[in-house]
Amino acid sequence: MTDEKTKSETQEDKTGEIEDKGEDKSFGTEGEDKKEINVKETPEELSEEEKKEKQEKEEELKKLRREKEREEHKELAKHKTEKELRKEINDLIHRTEQMQKRISEFFSQINVHRGETNTLRTKRDEANEEAREISITAEEFKEKRNEANMEVSRLKEEREPVIARVREIGRKIKSMKKERDDWNNRSRGTVEMLKKFYINSLNKLLAEDLPLNYETQLFDNVFVLLERLDAANRAEEIHNKISSEYETMKQLNEEIDKNFEEAHKFYEESQENHENMLAIYNEAKELRKKADEYHRELIEHYKLIEPVKEKIDAYKEEVSDLREIISIYTDALDKIRAEKEAEKMKEYTSSAKEKLQKKKRIDIDELRILMEQGAVKLK
Repeated sequence: MTDEKTKSETQEDKTGEIEDKGEDKSFGTEGEDKKEINVKETPEELSEEEKKEKQEKEEELKKLRREKEREEHKELAKHKTEKELRKEINDLIHRTEQMQKRISEFFSQINVHRGETNTLRTKRDEANEEAREISITAEEFKEKRNEANMEVSRLKEEREPVIARVREIGRKIKSMKKERDDWNNRSRGTVEMLKKFYINSLNKLLAEDLPLNYETQLFDNVFVLLERLDAANRAEEIHNKISSEYETMKQLNEEIDKNFEEAHKFYEESQENHENMLAIYNEAKELRKKADEYHRELIEHYKLIEPVKEKIDAYKEEVSDLREIISIYTDALDKIRAEKEAEKMKEYTSSAKEKLQKKKRIDIDELRILMEQGAVKLK
């Protein structure tokens, strides 16, 4: 018994499965589709729950429509001849192959954009990572700046009471100078000079014989000189105190200058760290701007990808429907072939039995068939 393989059978073997060549559901590109397949979009104004409900209804309608189409094709298949069935199967296989080709083209578009999206994602991640790494360095500069600022503040706190003391000493010196100047105005001379005048006047009174008027005048002058000398001594005493306060102020000013010098070093260190920190922050800002730009481009690619993915899904869905229809017509064709084969086998068996009855020569296939049906038994 033999059976010729039709063109439809050969094509059925070739199209048993549709390979998703290059499929990656994370990426895609928008392509022009020569065959229109409706891809319905859910209105943006619907809530998530409403979208889900609408999608479920659409899926249910699709399911009912497919079942109806399958029943229609089953009914059509019953009334087609073998030739018509073969033609129908070949046409359906051709349509399936065309759709497979379009699906492959869509995946090719996806692969092209996948390279773009991978590159953009890598650039975005690298820019963000570099920004993160240099921001760590910026934080280190910030910490050093803050430490230097704390030292500047510490030195300022140490300096302020010293400056306050210097000001207090300055006010004290000013007051002492006024008092000293008052005593100087009273003395109208130095201690040494007034001592000399006093001793000379006293010696004249004690050693010389002077006229009464002059002696009286000189005597009065001695008391005046004593008062002036006392004023000069007081002025000199205050002056010495002023000198001592000036020496203290000098030491304090040296301490303040040293404090200022040390604080200035920390200030310069703080300023340098601050400028380094700002420079790095600006660099990190530019890197993040680049990363944001790469991300925006990436999003644009994803927006192009989605319609193509929807087309692929729609094509796959139709291919699945076509496979079921092909299966319906293939089953009908197989049934016709089986009936023909059974009829042929019946005729073949009848011919073999007739030969056997007439004791004509039969071939090995005829013998096998007769043995299978129990018409011939080997002893």
